[in-house]
Amino acid sequence: MQDLDDHQLVLLVQATGEVSAYDELVRRHQAPLLGFLASVAGDDAIAEDATQRALFKAYRKIEQFAARSSFRTWLFSIGYREWAQIKRKRSPTPFASPPEPAVEMAFERTMDLEAALACLPEAERTALLLCDAFEMSNAEAALAMDAPLGSVKTYIRRARQRMRAILLESDDE
Repeated sequence: MQDLDDHQLVLLVQATGEVSAYDELVRRHQAPLLGFLASVAGDDAIAEDATQRALFKAYRKIEQFAARSSFRTWLFSIGYREWAQIKRKRSPTPFASPPEPAVEMAFERTMDLEAALACLPEAERTALLLCDAFEMSNAEAALAMDAPLGSVKTYIRRARQRMRAILLESDDE
């Protein structure tokens, strides 16, 4: 199974229901998906829950995968939607969004990349992580986020500007 690429494994699962082929897909993509969701969620328990839900849902709906994107992009998209659903259910008011943290906020010298990422608005943080940390193209990130390509490009540009400002500010202190 390790000799097959993702597309071949998906076709095998779709045609035969071969569980070992799906197990190989899980082996390849579970850790990156969990890392992405942990970065977005900021909560390991929620990330693990969303990852498990995404992997289960992907298996149940594998026949719907049409290879318009990579399997990884499709799986990250499912994971992102699962995380958003968990977040909505736990939020006291489903339409309220948390206030954006101020970029001007003072940071201690020990501030690290995670702290800077946590200061970004959700959409910017998600787009930046997908493209820079998980090496997706802008188009793949747009598919994963179910957002217009132009918006994703804007999110990434703004996120990089904010990160630069935050990190430079922390260096000056």
